[in-house]
Amino acid sequence: MVSFQRLIAGCGVAVVLLAAPSARAQEFTNHLGIVTIPAGTFFMGSCNLNSAQVEENRRRAFLGQALLAPACPSGAALDADAGDAETPETRVTIAQAFQLAKTEVTLGQFKRFLVVRGDLVTNDFMQRNSRGDQAPVVNVSWQDAQAFIAWLNQTKGPNDRGRYRLPSEAEWEYAARAGTTTRYSWGNQVSPSNARYHPSDGPAPVASYQANAWGLFDMHGNVWEWVEDCWHGSYAGHPGTGGVRPSGNCRLRVVRGGSWFNFPVILRSASRFDFPPGVRGDVIGFRVARTPAP
Repeated sequence: MVSFQRLIAGCGVAVVLLAAPSARAQEFTNHLGIVTIPAGTFFMGSCNLNSAQVEENRRRAFLGQALLAPACPSGAALDADAGDAETPETRVTIAQAFQLAKTEVTLGQFKRFLVVRGDLVTNDFMQRNSRGDQAPVVNVSWQDAQAFIAWLNQTKGPNDRGRYRLPSEAEWEYAARAGTTTRYSWGNQVSPSNARYHPSDGPAPVASYQANAWGLFDMHGNVWEWVEDCWHGSYAGHPGTGGVRPSGNCRLRVVRGGSWFNFPVILRSASRFDFPPGVRGDVIGFRVARTPAP
């Protein structure tokens, strides 16, 4: 059996431990490639009116009545690119620290799993994963990601008492924002020096671009990342907690971050999309989260 520690040993990655969302990161070298994300509160989603409110404003404008204004508790600027799925902007509390991999799972890491799941090594898989071991693994369904994580938990070393899993959608956005309220973790504009997006011919090797303030690479672009949650069409009724949101349409699972194939607007921290859990494609990968031992 190969433990996760051995799986990525030698990658030369660093662990970043954060005492609080506003704290300065302290780094030390470790083979896990895991970033500890502190507990905290943030505003999930975007500041904008939903489509029903837009329609109501059309009616009010015609009648000469006062228009509705979006409720933006974070104080962030209105984001005209935000759709219904990103509204209403919602205060969410991440009650406990969790851990998140610094990078998307690479092909090199995933190959260890393929030794026991050779059925996944199809011609299509090999063709779409032809960019080297440091590229993010793609052509991976939500179900494949869950199988990889189950394998990690079964093969981890005896001293590793944490539990590997996919991040919740709230955890993912909290980590992607890294304390910011802007469209991207670095600001409101994007350039090819920030992230991998359209037009590109495929994903870049992981960590090709600067990490965010919490030491996470490629949270914007490169490949879409599966999260645990079932799909909800908006944040209406969101419980305001950081765990997996209950119920929803589980025939669809949430993906975050956008990909090399998408325009920059899709790479925003709040942008969200869905795919059926069995879908595979050359734009979809994943990132591993970990619940630390008590």
